[in-house]
Amino acid sequence: PRIQHALTHFDWLLHTLRAEAPGPIAGLAAPGTWVAREGLAAYALPAPLKKLMEER
Repeated sequence: PRIQHALTHFDWLLHTLRAEAPGPIAGLAAPGTWVAREGLAAYALPAPLKKLMEER
C-alpha cells in the first residue's frame, strides 16, 4: 500500500513492500538487525512506519 505522510518541511511518500523471512537470518547485527513484531515497541520508528506495522 502507498502511504503519504506530511512533515513540517517536506512530504514523505512511502511505497511499502511486505516480505517474510523463512527464519532467522544468520550473520546480521546492528544496524541491520531484524526485529520480531512483538519487539517493535522498543524501537523509535517514524510515525507512518509504526502505523503501518500496527495495521498488519
